[in-house]
Amino acid sequence: IDQRREWAAYLQRHGLEPKALLTDNVHLNEQGNWLMADIVSRHLVENPSLPVPETVREYVVGRDVEWKEG
Repeated sequence: IDQRREWAAYLQRHGLEPKALLTDNVHLNEQGNWLMADIVSRHLVENPSLPVPETVREYVVGRDVEWKEG
């Protein structure tokens, strides 16, 4: 993803300086996080030919795992 180009276009379109999307000189603020998520999400596509990963797995202490020393 050409993030740099898309960020620059957003800043220009809205008349903003880069610092308007930052909490400091590095970290994104709420609007910056929204923009990052928006840009990335436009490039994500589902591929139905890939298997669905198991995203949650439950373990029962005493049956599946042992609990030691707290």
